[in-house]
Amino acid sequence: MKTYFISGIGTDIGKSYVTALLIKALEQAGVTASSFKLVQTGASSQAISPDIHLHRTISGQSLDELDADAVGESFSFPASPHLAAALENTIIDTNKLWHAWQTYVQKRQRDIIFCEGAGGIFVPLTSQTLTIDWIIQHPMPLILICNAMLGSIHHSIATLEALAARSYLPFLIIYNPYPNDEPIITDDSAHFLKQYCQTHFPNTYFFHLDDLHDITALLRNNE
Repeated sequence: MKTYFISGIGTDIGKSYVTALLIKALEQAGVTASSFKLVQTGASSQAISPDIHLHRTISGQSLDELDADAVGESFSFPASPHLAAALENTIIDTNKLWHAWQTYVQKRQRDIIFCEGAGGIFVPLTSQTLTIDWIIQHPMPLILICNAMLGSIHHSIATLEALAARSYLPFLIIYNPYPNDEPIITDDSAHFLKQYCQTHFPNTYFFHLDDLHDITALLRNNE
């Protein structure tokens, strides 16, 4: 069994959409796959995480009883996890997140399971712990999602440099061509970031989301 952590360069990057497509592509290639949401915010009173529901819907998987446990913590207010928790008069127990993740992995038993974070890689889980801190404490290969928004080049490079400073570079970067408001920006950003990563971060793979076949092969064969 292989596990990967999926995060992004910010919020509304398309992490959940990309995660769902990865699951679908892996299943079509004969690899069993599933997902877990580390912290869900903006969840209202739904029994199943909205992002998990999206994963299952897009990937074509049916919801089952284990999906109610496919989230570490869930809060109603759509904000950073530390704030969403505070508004419910609680503090996220990061050890509890790890236990929930491990329990789900053992119960789900798939070839590949993705753990999707909330927002960007430096989003705070508590006043003392950022998402990257949690990942470093519980290492797994990091998949970083970037996209085509205006400013993506800056946000992507800033994120990579900050991760390099913590000696935890992504295993894989996936470029999501969203929102494709200006195709010339979408195409140029993809080209620039790929070239930049090849030069400055040669040990990190960079793929466009259109390259799902190559991405799934990489995920399957990674040791």
